[in-house]
Amino acid sequence: MNPNIKRLLIVISICMNIGFIFFGTYYYAKERSENRQRGFSEKGMHLSFYRELKLSQGQEAEINKLFEDYLKTQTEMKKENKRLRNELIGILAGENKPDEEKLNLILEQIAGVKKKREQATVNHLMRVKGILTEKQARMMLLALTEQTRREKE
Repeated sequence: MNPNIKRLLIVISICMNIGFIFFGTYYYAKERSENRQRGFSEKGMHLSFYRELKLSQGQEAEINKLFEDYLKTQTEMKKENKRLRNELIGILAGENKPDEEKLNLILEQIAGVKKKREQATVNHLMRVKGILTEKQARMMLLALTEQTRREKE
């Protein structure tokens, strides 16, 4: 093989590797930024939602602790859901005729994670409700009902 062609191929290979490194770094940084931003917006929504309830400092501290735990749990379950979805896509993209048994197993696991997330949300709301006065709890449930109604529209 011509030495100039070899050099050219080596240079192209090096450039491609550098490009992959830069793109990988860019997308990794972008994903981390989006996760931080989403966490901030979730926390901001949380604060504005509970501000209407006129919480005492003690209630606010307890609810913030519960919310931090809730967010951590939700984040872990979101990661698990994403991993399962990527596995599902990998199976669909990898074989001409994917194994339906594998697909169904992964779909069941995804459904299980979604169920756990919903259960965690209900448990969180029940714990928060236990900290609130009756009036605050009614206000919270009315606000949740209104929020759910707006999301359906």
